[in-house]
Amino acid sequence: MMKFIFDERGKLIINVEQVQAVYIHEDSDMDEHGNFVANGVFFVKCLLIGQEDSIHLMTFDGDDRDKNFSAAKAYLAELFDKLNGGNS
Repeated sequence: MMKFIFDERGKLIINVEQVQAVYIHEDSDMDEHGNFVANGVFFVKCLLIGQEDSIHLMTFDGDDRDKNFSAAKAYLAELFDKLNGGNS
């Protein structure tokens, strides 16, 4: 049975058989010294087999870093549960 997921805009359909990795990425900004500093925004991304660019599945960008990370982990767990036949 084929399964699909959508990107966060609901415009791109991804066949899960083509997924190499799904992961959480924390965004960062550059400070005045040219160093990258985490900004507390998290993305759930998907990397397809044979592709170099990832696809955004969901963005978590509230005011609380810990809540954003927890929400990203919960989204990822729910996604895996659904793709593995769960009821969530």
